Amino acid sequence: MGSSESTMGSNGSTSTAGSSQSTETQEKVSYGTKVAAAAVTGIGLLAGAAAAVSLLSGSETDETNRKKMKAPGRNNEVIYRDEFTSNPKRYFQELRSKTDESNRKTMKAPGRNNEVIYRDEFTSDPKNYFQDLRKK
Repeated sequence: MGSSESTMGSNGSTSTAGSSQSTETQEKVSYGTKVAAAAVTGIGLLAGAAAAVSLLSGSETDETNRKKMKAPGRNNEVIYRDEFTSNPKRYFQELRSKTDESNRKTMKAPGRNNEVIYRDEFTSDPKNYFQDLRKK
């Protein structure tokens, strides 16, 4: 026969030797299965929560993952690299023709580092501008 042998009792009932052992084994297996199922369920819930957080915050990660660079021609400003590289010509046109609060166009001051002056003041008398520059 197998690992457990049947015996006939005096009252005609049969009993299996080691039946108490197999019941314990079944309980241990049943408990182990429950623990494993609970662990898998917990991991599944954590993975689902992580996916939900990732989807909800997806728009923010696109913005934070963009590469940045120092803005050419501007002091201590940072811009997104893809915006600059998509059309650098437009960037420099906007930089050179930027206006202040009074709607006057500005330009980089010739002969001066990192200074901006009003374009109309320079073009009205450039000779005077350069004479004043040499006096300094």
